[in-house]
Amino acid sequence: MRRLLVLVSLCVSAQTLGAGADADADADADRAVEQPRASRAKRRGGQDVLKGPNVCGSRHHAYCCPGWKTLTGGNQCIVPICRSPCGDGFCSRPNMCTCPSGQIAPTCGSKSVQNCNIRCMNGGTCAEDQCLCQKGFSGAHCGQPVCESGCLNGGRCVAPNRCLCNYGFTGAQCERDYRTGPCFASVSNQMCQGQLTGIVCTKTLCCATVGRAWGHPCEQCPAQPHPCRRGFIPNHRSGACQDVDECQAIPGLCQGGNCVNTVGSFECKCPAGHKFNEITQKCEDVDECSNVPGLCGGGQCSNTIGSFFCRCPVGFDTALDGSRCIGESDLLSLSHLIY
Repeated sequence: MRRLLVLVSLCVSAQTLGAGADADADADADRAVEQPRASRAKRRGGQDVLKGPNVCGSRHHAYCCPGWKTLTGGNQCIVPICRSPCGDGFCSRPNMCTCPSGQIAPTCGSKSVQNCNIRCMNGGTCAEDQCLCQKGFSGAHCGQPVCESGCLNGGRCVAPNRCLCNYGFTGAQCERDYRTGPCFASVSNQMCQGQLTGIVCTKTLCCATVGRAWGHPCEQCPAQPHPCRRGFIPNHRSGACQDVDECQAIPGLCQGGNCVNTVGSFECKCPAGHKFNEITQKCEDVDECSNVPGLCGGGQCSNTIGSFFCRCPVGFDTALDGSRCIGESDLLSLSHLIY
């Protein structure tokens, strides 16, 4: 009887243990099923989605912008990446270190490695109390930026290959002059003369067309403009030399006549009795009485706009071409020739 009770007790225990194991297995399976769901819910809920600044891409495909990464296990792109070691400093933004001196540079030296008595700036390294400068810097402490092509027109090099230009100049080397001022057609005894009325333009345009000097105070034009010869200016986009249409670019040019543009120059066609003045750049009346010797011989020459006429004394008449006075004897000779 006692043996029978023991057997019954063992059977009941085994069934109880089997049922518990089955329950645990079912619970583990349920947890295994729920875990991906929870992970998906977690992602959908946004806990693992990248947040904050420096996030690039789209809503469905987000990633840290170049130069940034997340903390381990984090979801914010707030850790900058520096390709070069920062030494005794720390990486404060992509590829830029903040050094112990407060200087921001691509890399910082290490005091333990340098073991120098001088401080090198802008990522320079020290060796035997001398600075080895990064490209783009020079000087005893690497504090002087280098502009390989130089800065023109008084510009200053303020960063590697970067010029700070004076007012009125622009371009990578401060080579483009956009100041405007008067244009002068001649220079005499180092004095600018013949200011062209109604014209305010750049020095480049003035010296490439009709000007011999420009500005106030006056600056003499170069004998040969650079980079293009007279009659041409460089295109701002391509840099190629292109013809200047002086008739369109210079207001009042060839006033009183007809301005015709030519390649590299222009032509001013003045009406009869007028001549183009190189100083005023206008068509001006020719005073025939002053410029033609012997005109109106025997009479008085009077100039008019574009022509002249002769005032002849009593007994004289004006010749058929109007250029001189002739007497009665001359008229008789002419009548014999005609008839």
